[in-house]
Amino acid sequence: MENEQTLIAARRRKGRVLTVAMDEYFAAELRIFLESNRYAVRAAETQAEALEVIRSDLKDFLGPKRQSAFPHVVLLNIRSGLDSEIDFIAQAKSICPVIFPIAIVPLSFAEMAVRAMEAGAYDYLFRPVELQDLLTRIDRCFEKIELEKAFSKAEAVRRKSDFRYRALVENVVDGIVTIDARGRILSFNPAAERIFGYKAWEAIGKNVSLLMPEPYRSEHDRYIENYLNTGVAKIIGIGRETVGVRKGGATFPIDLAVSVMWEEDSPCFIGIVRDITESKRSQDAVRQSEERLSALSAFQNAILNDAHNTIIATDLKGTITLFNKTSEKMLGYAAEEMVGKATPEIIHDRREVELRAEELSREYGRTMEPGFGVFVLKASLGEPETREWTYMRKDGSRFPVLLSVSSLRDAAGKDIGYLGVGSDISQRKEIESEIKKAKESAESANQAKSVFLANMSHELRTPMNAILGFSQLLQSDPDHPLTTAQTERLGEILKAGDHLLELINEVLDLSRIESGKLVLSLESVPIHEVLMETMVLIEPLAQKMGVRMDVDFARIADRSVRADRVRLRQILLNLLSNAVKYNKPRGTATLEGKQTSAKSYRLCVIDTGPGIPEDQMGKLFEPFSRLNAESSGVEGTGIGLTISKRLVELMGGSIGLKSAVGKGTEFFIDLSLAEKTGPGKETDKVFSTAKKDEMEPERRATLLYVDDDEANRVLIEHILRRRPDLRLISTPQAMMGIDLARAHRPDLILLDLQLPHMDGFEALELLRTYEETRGIPVVAFSAYAMEADIKKGLEAGFIRYITKPFKVADFLRTIDDVLRLAKDNPARSL
Repeated sequence: MENEQTLIAARRRKGRVLTVAMDEYFAAELRIFLESNRYAVRAAETQAEALEVIRSDLKDFLGPKRQSAFPHVVLLNIRSGLDSEIDFIAQAKSICPVIFPIAIVPLSFAEMAVRAMEAGAYDYLFRPVELQDLLTRIDRCFEKIELEKAFSKAEAVRRKSDFRYRALVENVVDGIVTIDARGRILSFNPAAERIFGYKAWEAIGKNVSLLMPEPYRSEHDRYIENYLNTGVAKIIGIGRETVGVRKGGATFPIDLAVSVMWEEDSPCFIGIVRDITESKRSQDAVRQSEERLSALSAFQNAILNDAHNTIIATDLKGTITLFNKTSEKMLGYAAEEMVGKATPEIIHDRREVELRAEELSREYGRTMEPGFGVFVLKASLGEPETREWTYMRKDGSRFPVLLSVSSLRDAAGKDIGYLGVGSDISQRKEIESEIKKAKESAESANQAKSVFLANMSHELRTPMNAILGFSQLLQSDPDHPLTTAQTERLGEILKAGDHLLELINEVLDLSRIESGKLVLSLESVPIHEVLMETMVLIEPLAQKMGVRMDVDFARIADRSVRADRVRLRQILLNLLSNAVKYNKPRGTATLEGKQTSAKSYRLCVIDTGPGIPEDQMGKLFEPFSRLNAESSGVEGTGIGLTISKRLVELMGGSIGLKSAVGKGTEFFIDLSLAEKTGPGKETDKVFSTAKKDEMEPERRATLLYVDDDEANRVLIEHILRRRPDLRLISTPQAMMGIDLARAHRPDLILLDLQLPHMDGFEALELLRTYEETRGIPVVAFSAYAMEADIKKGLEAGFIRYITKPFKVADFLRTIDDVLRLAKDNPARSL
């Protein structure tokens, strides 16, 4: 009973399908789908296994018991387009000519579809496969099988079984149309109805030209007449592609095969029509794919041959497989000399390869031999590498290249070789060399400029020290008071000297900024503290100019910014002094602060002066540009704003201005906010210079002054005459100064740094070696006023550094400060 049910189920199947080399998951999905559509499915994992199945099934079928039927449809999965996969079709057809292979190919191997059809495939499909489309193709195969069987039987029993003939015609998938000698349609099967859109009753009795477009429609009757008269057939017995017309007038491609049957003396023409619209679309897709591949190939050739870079490809072992035209031109080798015969090592500097092998050995912790692997190691690990190499031409000449190496992979992602693209960087190297030379030249010039400015500063400060020092002594000498006229003239001397000193200082500041040698110490700076220090300095000028200062201390009391404290004070002093100097009589200079964002704070300096025209604002921050202020009588150097702008930018901030002619000007600086601080308090003042009646020393302090400039020695002598509490010993020579120090053991040594035969640093080192002088505080006294000079002096061990020229009050304050420090710390050593 069970065998009978199996037999019945087998008879209900449409046919047998053999799948070959299918993906495991797709094979399972395909089996379920086809079996649900009444097909028996068997899978072969390899082509050899499939051929064996076909032989076995055919043998069983042809045997006496006919135990099974051979597979009518074979689904072949073409993966890589190898010749062996195409050969399988021919082998299968040779074993069983009545099977119908259907090739499934990837779209990227479209040419394989054409080759499969040429080898004997009945049809083909592109991946990914639509199962319904596949089912249609399989159905068509079996319909064709059935049609061929039906035609065979119809020819044998046509006169005996018209009923069976009609059943066959009505069930085939191809349209079958019969016409008489006059072209009238005699029969029109259901497939023809589906293809042309006419019902049978609409078509039968009509001329078959109804189904043809022009010019075939007009010529058809004459063609039949010519055949009947001459017996010469143009299409009878020969299939061909032509065009049909559907009921609505739309044309479509058809495959038409015409045969003739004679009944007594009357011919009957049978036309078998297949709609090949989908087939043509597939052919068009194949053709377009081929055209794209051809265009891509042409594009690739253009890239390879017209590129300005060397393009060299190799296999996995390093043998060159591609050597483009540019490589030939740049390296002097012909492609024929390199492809298949050499490796890229031939064009590389051997020493560079050895050094790179050593680098890679250290990097990866294993020995790397100098060879082809050096170039492709990183690429083989999935890390494309770009680095500089030296290429060697065939004639032995060399040139630098920037070489990029990457791996080549096939469609499956498997490495098949390597690609190197090199660009000649000779010109870039030359430019870099020129830039380097220019940079070195600029640095040398900058260094020379710095040395010149330092020397110039020293040479200017030395005489300025005497000029300003003696002028201050004359101005404040109680024993020899000056007349009013003399005081006024001396005031002009001091005024001019101060202006010249300010100019020297600002030129040096600007030079340090431009050369990148100005070092800032950024820290959290409470704004109120810096502002109070600045106000102490600016208040006397404001009172003199009759300008009221308006500062909102409460608003900025708890604010701090990220800045260099000394330089921020310098910036504010410059902006506030300008607001005072360039204001109107009884005007106001205002300083405001406000937070502009979560991380930024703005300080604004506002004056009520004449304002600045818009067309001149762009020049305001240029060095030495005073915008015609020279004629106003207001002193200035024209550098202050330039320095302020660059200092603000070095601190990560920005500076700008707003101005209205006749109303005033507002300068603002934006700096980064730092952590908030508590309310400010006044800091302790610097030690004041002691007056004669305020100091009652137990003994006179001794000061040793060493300086080879006689004018400076005389100046210090005159200054200290007003200090009976101080005793001065002076000498122009360093060695003599050391001897005097050992003999008198002074309380303080004032040491000039530029001395003949032995400079101040050497003298300080020698003083440290003697027991008698090791603990005496030494103050540097020099016209070298660069920040680096001061830092160097303090780091060398000088307890203070006084720059020339100096203010007499500041000089005496420093002397008193050092003497007090020495008295409080008698054990202090240098």
